[in-house]
Amino acid sequence: YEIKYLIGSDEADVFAGELAHRMDLDGHCPSGEGYLISSIYFDTADRELIRHSMSHPLYKEKLRMRAYGESKQDGDLVFLEIKKKFDGVIGKRRATMTLRQAEGFVDTGLKPKLEGYMNNQVAEEIAYFLMRHAVRASAYIGYSRLAFSGSKDFGLRVTFDRDIVARRGEASLRRPP
Repeated sequence: YEIKYLIGSDEADVFAGELAHRMDLDGHCPSGEGYLISSIYFDTADRELIRHSMSHPLYKEKLRMRAYGESKQDGDLVFLEIKKKFDGVIGKRRATMTLRQAEGFVDTGLKPKLEGYMNNQVAEEIAYFLMRHAVRASAYIGYSRLAFSGSKDFGLRVTFDRDIVARRGEASLRRPP
């Protein structure tokens, strides 16, 4: 399950300070600093996927490309993710590939040549999604994330996203946030 709240910066600082005594910092931010996440969300030309999502259906799915750190180039590894939600329960599956492979996969619907780090089952699910939806890069969203995980409950995760940047034009991981 995923629950999101919008809180002010001061409240977030206090809350994060309290969590630091009760939870572990995410492996991506051992120094207590946030890390950059950049995502490209895909949709059809007539925005079919977001319109469906906004109608609060029992089932919905979306495709995104995600990267950590600064802007990416052809050979940099990224994640092509399919995210599904059914009756409030979220499932996220991701395949690791280079930026060039991920862009080619979305553009053509043809799976890239499988490398050792790729998950074939997830690639098949993404190919099926692409067969059903003619998508293109629709929006870029980037932010700095500070994340905590449960010390005893490993399924618990609390994240704080700041410095959010959104773009509809130039939806690419190649451009700096």
